[in-house]
Amino acid sequence: MEMGGGGSNNLYLSYRSLVPGSILHDVEADLRVLGIGSGSGEADSIFLKKLLQSHSRVYSRVVEPCGERIEQFKALVREDPSFGGVKFDWCHQTAEEYFQNGESTKFHLLHAVHVLYFVEDLHATLRDMWEQLVEGGHMLIILEADKGTVWELREHFWKCFGHGDRLKTPIRTSGDVRQWLDAMGIRYVTSGVLPKSLR
Repeated sequence: MEMGGGGSNNLYLSYRSLVPGSILHDVEADLRVLGIGSGSGEADSIFLKKLLQSHSRVYSRVVEPCGERIEQFKALVREDPSFGGVKFDWCHQTAEEYFQNGESTKFHLLHAVHVLYFVEDLHATLRDMWEQLVEGGHMLIILEADKGTVWELREHFWKCFGHGDRLKTPIRTSGDVRQWLDAMGIRYVTSGVLPKSLR
C-alpha cells in the first residue's frame, strides 16, 4: 500500500512484486481482475503478465474515466501477443459510476494504483472495492506513503493553508487507507516499494 515517486517504467515494474504469484480459485473459471483507474495500462499490464505465468485464463475488467487512456491501453494490448490469455472488459466510467451500477461480479484481485486521490468519498470507495472481492481475494492499493519528506511537506502546508476535511481533497495517503482497514477489522499487509532510482 505504500509508495512514493512518479510514473516511470521502473516504478511500475517495482509493483510487480506486490501481486501474488498465484491466487487460489476454481481452475475451470477465469481468474477475475478489476482495475480501478487503470489509465493507459502500464501497471495493469505488469500485473496481468505476472498472473498469466500461473493462470492460463484471466478476465480483466478495466474501469477508467478517460476514453483516450482506454484507447491507449487497447493499443498496448493489440501490440503485445502475451495478452492472448486475457479477456478484457472496458468500462469507460469513474469508480463512483461503476460502483453505483450495483455490479455483482466478484473478483480475485482488485487494484487501484494512484487513483484513490481522485474519488469523491475515499471510505465509500474502499467499502465498495472490498465488497467486490471474492472471499480470500486480494486488494492492492498503491498511494503516496504517509511517512517521509514529501508527506511531511504536504502535511505542513495542509496545517497552514488547508480548510475542511483533508479526506475530501486529493491529499490522501496510505495511512488513510490503513485507518479505514483498521476500523473495519480487515487484515492487511503494507509494503514500502520504491525503486532505487527514486530513493
